[in-house]
Amino acid sequence: MKLSSGITDEWKKINQSCIVSLTGALPLVLQKSFFCLTQLLHKFFGYEFTEKFYLEVGCGTGTNLLLFLMLGIPANHLAGNDIFEPCLQTAYNRLPQAVKLDCGNFLDITDCILLSTVLSSVLDKEFQKKVMQKCYTLLKPNGYLLIYDFVFNNPQNPDVKGISLPFLKQTEKWKKSAFKRVTLAPPIARRLSKFPLLIKMLTYVKVLNTHIIGFLQK
Repeated sequence: MKLSSGITDEWKKINQSCIVSLTGALPLVLQKSFFCLTQLLHKFFGYEFTEKFYLEVGCGTGTNLLLFLMLGIPANHLAGNDIFEPCLQTAYNRLPQAVKLDCGNFLDITDCILLSTVLSSVLDKEFQKKVMQKCYTLLKPNGYLLIYDFVFNNPQNPDVKGISLPFLKQTEKWKKSAFKRVTLAPPIARRLSKFPLLIKMLTYVKVLNTHIIGFLQK
C-alpha cells in the first residue's frame, strides 16, 4: 500500500518546521511530548525497548527518528517512509545509513509504529481507515501503534482536521488503548516565545493542550 493520496501538503510543512538535531536542544513546546514518548516506550517494553523494532509512517525529514536515536535505539532497528521525496532526501542526509527509509511503501512487520501528525493531514475518512488498517497488519502480536496528533480543527487552515479518539479506537480490534493531552497550543506558545518558563508551566494545563499522545495495542 502506498500513501499516494489523501494527504495534504500540510504534512510537508509540519515536518519542515519541527527540525531538531542530535546535538541541539529539543524545542521547549515539544519537551513534554518527548518525555511522554519515553515513558510510553518504557511502559511497553521495559528496559528492553532499545531491542525492539520501530517504523514511522510519514517520517518527513526524520525528526522523530532522530529522537528515537537519542533514546538509544540502534539505527538498524529504525525505519521510516514518506511520500514526499524532498523531505525523505533530507532524512537520508540527516540519519545514519542503517536507518531503513522508503518513499511511499509501508515496510516490514515491526514491534511499534509511530503516526505523528499524519492522520490530521488525511481529510478522507476512508483513507484514514486504510492507514490504520495497514498499521494494524504490520504490527507484531501485542505490538503498539503510537499516535501523536491534534484534536481540534484549525479555522485558518482547511488542509488539516483534528482527529477523533472514538474513531481511532474503533478502526480495529485493539486490545488496549490510552491517550493523554499534551503540547501547548502553538498560537499561545508563539506569543510567549520570550518566556520559556511560562511556556513550560502552561504545558501542564490540559485545557491549553491541543494535541494527544497515546497508544493502541494489537
